Amino acid sequence: KKDLSVNKVEMYAESLKDIDKAVSLNLNDEAFWNIKGVSVDNVERYDEAIQAYDKAIALGDIEYALNNKKNLIEWLNS
Repeated sequence: KKDLSVNKVEMYAESLKDIDKAVSLNLNDEAFWNIKGVSVDNVERYDEAIQAYDKAIALGDIEYALNNKKNLIEWLNS
């Protein structure tokens, strides 16, 4: 099981590189910021996830990013 977890973290880390590039090329795209939030959430970088969700929300993603942020905060407080 441990190998699976390591592989999963490595997979997320690799995809995060691509997401960071997409965000840097599209700074005003709320979807990319939301995807970044989900990705950093998956590797347990929760503060960074909340910041990415906040950016997506500020850019207009009041459905998915807001829901993802709400779920993360609820989970952190549980």
